[in-house]
Amino acid sequence: MKNKILSRTTVLMLSLVLLSCSDYGQIVKGDNYEAKLLKAETLYEKESYPRALTLYEQVYQRYPRTEDGQLAYYKMGMTYYKMRDFIMAGYYLNNFVTRFPYSARAEECLFLSAMCSVKLSPDASLDQEDTEIAINDLQTFIDRYPESNLVDSCNTLMDGLRFKLEKKDYEAVILYHNMENYKAAKTSATIFMENFPQSTFNEEVAYLRIYNAFTLATKSIFTKKKARFQEVIKFCDLFEAKYEGSSYAKKVNKMKENSKEELLKVSETYQFRELLATYQLSETNSKAKKIIYLKETIEKHRNFVAEFPDSEFLKRANDIKDKAEKDLQKLQ
Repeated sequence: MKNKILSRTTVLMLSLVLLSCSDYGQIVKGDNYEAKLLKAETLYEKESYPRALTLYEQVYQRYPRTEDGQLAYYKMGMTYYKMRDFIMAGYYLNNFVTRFPYSARAEECLFLSAMCSVKLSPDASLDQEDTEIAINDLQTFIDRYPESNLVDSCNTLMDGLRFKLEKKDYEAVILYHNMENYKAAKTSATIFMENFPQSTFNEEVAYLRIYNAFTLATKSIFTKKKARFQEVIKFCDLFEAKYEGSSYAKKVNKMKENSKEELLKVSETYQFRELLATYQLSETNSKAKKIIYLKETIEKHRNFVAEFPDSEFLKRANDIKDKAEKDLQKLQ
């Protein structure tokens, strides 16, 4: 008996479903657009979104400039939003504002359109183009509706999105640092501090900029060492002025002192090479030019010895000076 009752109940439910489907199919195929909209609203309330969407589309296509058409277009955007298809929802909700700018629903649609962009914003480890779009969309809403009670929500959302951009760029600095790509780490650290001057990561990033700039300078060819060690010292000065008492202070000071020592070595080598190059220029057929270069060689030797009395190049520098003096005596 119980099985018979269950069987009858099942048959009744199936019959209702079939009748409902048949009713829906007739409305979709029919020309009664009032019935289409009423059925769409019923299906929307029952969360039968794909079937409701079909009917809303028919109503809008038939009456795009009427109140019913406006309602249908609004519900198309909302239906996609409920279905979590944020690309299509964003398209329709944003277009609603363009098509019906004076509608009472325009504010809600523009906000939800921005929310679609927020929903599409990916994790910080991924490309952040959609995050930047979301920030711009929220700002557009604030600019258009500055008195809206949703402005505070927009600002909170924008803070979260900006932090995502901040974290993305911070992780890029760490990645380049770990990869020992010193130049990229230094550059990305500088860009990070320019873009996020109030970031809580800035002290660490500033230290990493110094570390990678110092390592890059150390490994550079001779012609680039001077400028790069000067840059390290500049970075150190900026760090010390801003982060007094930092846990990185000793390391920063050591790199600064080492950079100064390296600059002295570079200057010593550079001046010796200039001395040698000037003497080599004296090997010319012009007697007048030869005299000029020989005198310059002797003068540069005098300056070199005065600045670097204990130089490892001192013997070679003295030999060059002696040759210059002998050559000059022969010409005078």
